[in-house]
Amino acid sequence: MNCIVRMCSLTIEGFKNTNWGSFQMPLAYEKKNFVYTADILGIYGQNGSSKTAVIDALQILQKLISGESIKNTRISDLIKQDKKKCILTIGLTIDNQDTQDKYVVDYCVHIAKEENISLIDEAALDIINDKRRAEKKKY
Repeated sequence: MNCIVRMCSLTIEGFKNTNWGSFQMPLAYEKKNFVYTADILGIYGQNGSSKTAVIDALQILQKLISGESIKNTRISDLIKQDKKKCILTIGLTIDNQDTQDKYVVDYCVHIAKEENISLIDEAALDIINDKRRAEKKKY
């Protein structure tokens, strides 16, 4: 399968030192959603402004989306000290060039500070061919 996958947004809540933060990649949200020119992302800011949290969130999401375990990750290090859970949401555009199918997928994961459970919920919301028909799937 020949697919182009692009990140178009990221939202983090209660993750590391971040109460809430979000950004969008502007070209990914143009009307056709599948612009073939690339966004360039640079992350800059003052010390303590969550730059490292963004990279860490992307690494956790990459592992979960690809089916890898986060078992060896210290969950207590991921969740902000005054919170019981964190929420990570990534928006992706997927263009299957073989079938010409186009999708926008929001993947959301909740990670909690519970004794034996680290991953409490994950779901994908599919928005197909810019028709805004949505289906929520729980895994």
